[in-house]
Amino acid sequence: MLKSILLSLPLVFVTSCATIMNDKTKTVPVRVTPEGASVTTNDGKSCVSPCYLELTRGKNYLIKISKENYKTKSIELDGKSVDNWVWGNILFGGVIGLGLDFATDKAYDFEPKQVEQTLIPLRKSVPSRGIASHE
Repeated sequence: MLKSILLSLPLVFVTSCATIMNDKTKTVPVRVTPEGASVTTNDGKSCVSPCYLELTRGKNYLIKISKENYKTKSIELDGKSVDNWVWGNILFGGVIGLGLDFATDKAYDFEPKQVEQTLIPLRKSVPSRGIASHE
């Protein structure tokens, strides 16, 4: 009896599709037009576009994109979107595999899967033309 339990234990981990296929983190590509924009996350990660952010699955992020002379943009990245590998558990792995995927946060993916933004230039201020008084 003990032997059959020990032999079946590896099946618990094999049936967790997302746990096998996904890491705890995911590399998310960031592309900004124009290039060279500063990209920062609410937890302190940063890079200069075009770049990649290594983000932890199961967490939501607020990504701030800024560049001098352009309007700053903030993007919400949903880190609790269910990854497609989880559906393999429903078909093949059952409740144990599904539970393991969610318990390790490896069941999650990001939505959107990549960040692509175009920054809008700031309007240049035009000096007002006042009417000169002649005294």
